[in-house]
Amino acid sequence: MDRSLAQRDGESGIRLHDLQLDYVRAKWGDREALELILGAVRLSAHVIEKDAGQFASQVVGRLMPYGDVPAIRQFIGEIAAGASRPWLRPLRPALHPPGTTLLRTLEGHSAAVYGVALTPGGKRAVSASGDCTLMVWDLETGYALHTLEGHSAYVRGVAVTPDGTRAVSASADKTLKVWDLDTGRALRTLEGHAAHVYGVVVTRDGKRAVSASADKTLKVWDLETGRELCALEGHAADVYGVAVTPGGKRAVSASADKTLKVWNLETCRELCALEGHAADVYGVAVTPDGRRAVSASLDKTLKVWDLETGHALRLLEGHSASVYGVAVTPDGRLAVSASWDSTLKVWDLDTGRLLRTLEGHSSIVHGVAVTPDGRRAVSASWDKTLKVWGLDTGRALRMLEGHSASTHGVAVTTDGTRAVSASRDNTLKVWDLETGRVLRTLEGHWGCVYGVAVTADGKRAVSASAYHRLSVWDLDTGRELCTLEDHGADVYGVAVMPDGRRAVSASADRTLKVWDLETGRALRTLEGHSASVSGVAVTADGKRAVSGSGDHTVKVWDLETGRVLRTLEGHSSIVHGVAVTADGKLAVSASADKTLRVWDLDAGRALRTLEGHSASIYGVAVAPDGKWAVSASADNTLKVWDLDTGHCIATFHCDAPALCCTFNGEQRIVAGDRGGRVYFLALEEGARACESS
Repeated sequence: MDRSLAQRDGESGIRLHDLQLDYVRAKWGDREALELILGAVRLSAHVIEKDAGQFASQVVGRLMPYGDVPAIRQFIGEIAAGASRPWLRPLRPALHPPGTTLLRTLEGHSAAVYGVALTPGGKRAVSASGDCTLMVWDLETGYALHTLEGHSAYVRGVAVTPDGTRAVSASADKTLKVWDLDTGRALRTLEGHAAHVYGVVVTRDGKRAVSASADKTLKVWDLETGRELCALEGHAADVYGVAVTPGGKRAVSASADKTLKVWNLETCRELCALEGHAADVYGVAVTPDGRRAVSASLDKTLKVWDLETGHALRLLEGHSASVYGVAVTPDGRLAVSASWDSTLKVWDLDTGRLLRTLEGHSSIVHGVAVTPDGRRAVSASWDKTLKVWGLDTGRALRMLEGHSASTHGVAVTTDGTRAVSASRDNTLKVWDLETGRVLRTLEGHWGCVYGVAVTADGKRAVSASAYHRLSVWDLDTGRELCTLEDHGADVYGVAVMPDGRRAVSASADRTLKVWDLETGRALRTLEGHSASVSGVAVTADGKRAVSGSGDHTVKVWDLETGRVLRTLEGHSSIVHGVAVTADGKLAVSASADKTLRVWDLDAGRALRTLEGHSASIYGVAVAPDGKWAVSASADNTLKVWDLDTGHCIATFHCDAPALCCTFNGEQRIVAGDRGGRVYFLALEEGARACESS
């Protein structure tokens, strides 16, 4: 294998994964292996496109569940051997694998993606985002073809004309815009609404658009002239969504007044109201025969309606949170729903049966569209991505072991045999670091578990959680030994003293507390921060603590006296996490300002700023030898930094925002993300690095 193929200069502008696809097609004759390898490259394309150096970590990570296939095992071996630069090698499956319903991720927006529409041929998608732009995507390659700029506020909805040449967007700037999809140019602005425009649909003849607005009205527009033809008035609250029947004679609207209304578009009169939802109705779709509508509501359900009688035919239940969007397949047999619970669900409209749940987004799924052939769906999410799903392909994904909600904290025992993770699902999990399997789940917290630390002897863990509480656990039995309760708000972080007898906690009540772990008693309260305390670390001699806060500062504390020794200033936003080197000389802080800072604790000054992340940094840890630091960021990446030079030496792209990280020895890392996954990674030096050392 051409070893340069795995890690090419990411700034070369080459569509690198095209070369990789050509390579694997030529080399791998095993049909099953070839499809899985191609699938892994496609799933990784949005990462490789930006950083070719992650080819090895992405493809190896996605193919790990298929390591028993000889050709896959050989391919993984060749990829690993071909890596020429340092990289983070997954040690257990954690990235979404190929061969399932998830086909591709489209990444490019810098804020939530609210809506998506497809061209008639199903080859392109147009997305609407909170970053005030729309993007046009090639669904086969995953490339962004155009960015449509012109709105002055977030873009909430989008529709495409039947000939596929134009798109119409709906924005919080109270306007709609008509766009030329070939040139990316705005052709016309439609003005008339008095508040946010949430949704838009185009009639099948392409002559009219109907918009839904927070001003409680819908408006019908002539797309050739930009003229408002009429206003549809009758809803008692915001109108969120709208659909039209195939003949273009009727529209169905979805409103915050908990109803849908059916309108005659020729007379602009209300025909009937559909009542039955217990909360806001956010989305609506009409079947191709025009006889039924499907509505999506904040009451967590969908309803199927008979548009002739106005009766509810069927209730679709299964989502665990609000349902925002819905689309119907061209044959009218299936509906696909998008929900606050971060999933999509596929429903049989005749029976009301839930057929499949599509999992992969790390935040709210707000919109969905189905291709004209009914074989794929494209979803729009608050995680800033769109995802392409196969509705008729893909084996069921065996759920990887992990948490059912975001992983906020990780810690490793001193002997390196076990890890403990803390989660928003109210639990902690104890992991065997050799096998990557869960040994035990610790239950007892009433709310989110934000952080965890382990005593030096590896026998106990201390967890920090919501409801003002910390808990002490026996890691061998899983038993909760005691609770520590004295804070006045949620506890975000905890560190254990080297002697294992005391712990220091960081809380939203703006204080830190020192605890006696034997008695459960608070020994001292450390006051001085003017905002929530997000994280805490303790020096190896147990004499000092370092804290990070929402007041943008880092403070160094004398644990014997409780006195502030030093306040370190320089960050321009919340300091989420802190770590200290084993010799106690340096601290590294992680901030929402997208940087890390390395501090000299004795001099009280910043030695260097580590830049490279593109979003908030939530977690940081330092290797035992003080050579490396690892950071976890909302940009979905983990980065390993050389603390002497300040250079980033390796990056790993998670499937969701990375929230926490720690070292296990000098070159192994444990991390967690917003999707509940726990990653076990090894820092591999790479062939070129080894040759030069």
